[in-house]
Amino acid sequence: SQVLLACVRLRLFDVLAEGPQELAPLARRLGLPEAGAVRLLDAAAALQLVERRGPRHHGLGPLGAAMVGNEAIAAMVEHHAALY
Repeated sequence: SQVLLACVRLRLFDVLAEGPQELAPLARRLGLPEAGAVRLLDAAAALQLVERRGPRHHGLGPLGAAMVGNEAIAAMVEHHAALY
């Protein structure tokens, strides 16, 4: 749930909806240090939210694609953060 919340708050799915992104520019765009972006992307990949697209590129995974433009799910994720 923490990984999903971080992805929602950083709008990672919207960024990746533009197409696969290279690690360094993606980290800068998210406002994360590169090492932090790697940890988040690895965790999100384990949950099928994102996928590796080569050694330093990431794109939407099957479950992350369902999040693009779905404000209702994003709101539910944010709401659950307040509960836990």
